[in-house]
Amino acid sequence: MKIYNYSVTKVNGALTDKSPYEELERHLNLQGEDGYRLCAAIPQVYEGSTEATILIFESEDEIED
Repeated sequence: MKIYNYSVTKVNGALTDKSPYEELERHLNLQGEDGYRLCAAIPQVYEGSTEATILIFESEDEIED
């Protein structure tokens, strides 16, 4: 039987300059090393601009029945 594990990370800042992109890449690589894959990226918008992005990662395990 498969089970799923999830990890949620928040990346602050609008993705309009280099700094948030570097932080985003760092989070993606760290989670990937732990066996997680990105399953959703949800922008957190306030007054028309993105203030942060929520990243939801998923990993899959097999358990014995």
